[in-house]
Amino acid sequence: MREDRPTGRSLAEWLVPPAIARRLRLRRLRRELEVDAFQRRLLARNAGLRHRHRGRRCFVIGNGPSLNELDLAPLGRELTFVMSRFHLNPVLGRWRPTYYFNSGAEPVEQIRRQVAPLGARAYFFKTLARTRVERVPELHPGDVYFLLPGERYLFEEWPEGHDPTDPTGTLCKTTSGSQLAILMALWMGCSPIVLIGHDHDWLARPDRYLRFYESPAEKAPTDPGDYSYRRRMEGTLAIWRTYERLRDTARRRGQEIVNATRGGYLDVFPRVDYEDLVSPGTPTPAAPAARRR
Repeated sequence: MREDRPTGRSLAEWLVPPAIARRLRLRRLRRELEVDAFQRRLLARNAGLRHRHRGRRCFVIGNGPSLNELDLAPLGRELTFVMSRFHLNPVLGRWRPTYYFNSGAEPVEQIRRQVAPLGARAYFFKTLARTRVERVPELHPGDVYFLLPGERYLFEEWPEGHDPTDPTGTLCKTTSGSQLAILMALWMGCSPIVLIGHDHDWLARPDRYLRFYESPAEKAPTDPGDYSYRRRMEGTLAIWRTYERLRDTARRRGQEIVNATRGGYLDVFPRVDYEDLVSPGTPTPAAPAARRR
């Protein structure tokens, strides 16, 4: 297995004065955030979603195996944000999700298999999947929205005037449909945003990566390929930092993100009990009104 090389400052970074280096980074970042006219028109529709569900609770449903330990039937009366292969979940016989998120660029037929059974109110894809999405007859153009994640994790690196959580432009870098869903739940004004199925246990068992639709007995160990454990840790840390920025953004806006996953390792958000939230007769928790920016 190839070992990762230690990271450090290059010779050029040592020779360039810090003030000039910051200016060069800012210039490079501004170029990366530029959106052409076609993309700008494509993303402009997202403006109409702002505060659509202001102060209303929603559930962002990941695909971790802990999902099989929860009774999802009560979520039929909730706002639900689902992703990836949620079409394999048998709960679709009971209710249809509100929003679906896809963070990849799968072939047309795979997209069809994923979206055909859903019957969601709206679907979100990355802009790079646009031409494929347009060839899926099950997707009505009026129900499809596009997002443009960037290449930067750290919010504080973004130049003044650019909001890394504004979907009408370039978003902060995300690694999953889940983080895209949280970004849009924030944009729509949802609160609290409840996470379930977010096991995030890759470092605890690097030889296998399970989802709710896979059996441990059937799942073969994952080939680690060229990735050392250190590189996996560094990648996970970057994911955690994005979650931390999402948490801090929610707090600044008077919104809340909580984690109702059964077990798992995502400790960025306060823990709540799923059954307490969905028990019959339990009122939806009051949420503070989202502040306008």
